[in-house]
Amino acid sequence: VAERASFENKAAALVLVPEGEWGTRLLSSFTNRFHELGGSVIQSERYFPQNSDYSVAIKSLLQLNQSEQRRRTVQSIVRAEVEFEPRRRQDADFIFIAASPQQARLIRPQLSYHFASDLPVYATSHVFSGNENISADQDINGITYCDVPWLLSTDPSMELLRDSLDLQSSSSSSRLPRFAALGIDAYQVIPHLQRLAANDFDRYQGTTGKLSIDAQNRIYRQLIWAKFEKGRPETLGVTPDLTPDFSAQVNQ
Repeated sequence: VAERASFENKAAALVLVPEGEWGTRLLSSFTNRFHELGGSVIQSERYFPQNSDYSVAIKSLLQLNQSEQRRRTVQSIVRAEVEFEPRRRQDADFIFIAASPQQARLIRPQLSYHFASDLPVYATSHVFSGNENISADQDINGITYCDVPWLLSTDPSMELLRDSLDLQSSSSSSRLPRFAALGIDAYQVIPHLQRLAANDFDRYQGTTGKLSIDAQNRIYRQLIWAKFEKGRPETLGVTPDLTPDFSAQVNQ
């Protein structure tokens, strides 16, 4: 996510993550990587994932509380009601959210309601269940996120492999598609490990991404990007390789 935002010349991020260890880890990883690339997180807020109303965190993130305070100040001075439309902060380039599909379907409309419909929203693959749900996912239209080629690629060979697996395996491959892709890559990348380790610039196109190996023999994945349009993920292509690929790390 940090790479994508940096590539698109976005420098100031707002971050909305859930309470808990996962949200804390994502916030720290994103903040550190985005800072390495020259960006900054100007504010972050946490929401309670068990709730359905995230307005407290969203208002604070967008500084709508400050706008409302200005209205109260003006009204106290003139001693009369004044017409007022809250104004969100104008110093942010985008919002990065960490959310499940169910949470994202609540967050996106609430951001729009709170005057942030024009702010780009980025997310990790967690916003997509892996199976199309056009009706429910209308609520996350406009969200840009990264995911594995197994779910997004229209390459004929990838589609053929998906169809073959669906015919030969149980329903678990459709319920847990990313794990199915991980299993495929874990097997198929073995003959290529020595070649990848010997060349920092060599890549292997796998079902979970474009794979590379660093000096510590860690495998990184360059993911595909998509944007929800009319309830469906529409592929945007890959972000230029800014190794190590942060978007792959946060989706592991």
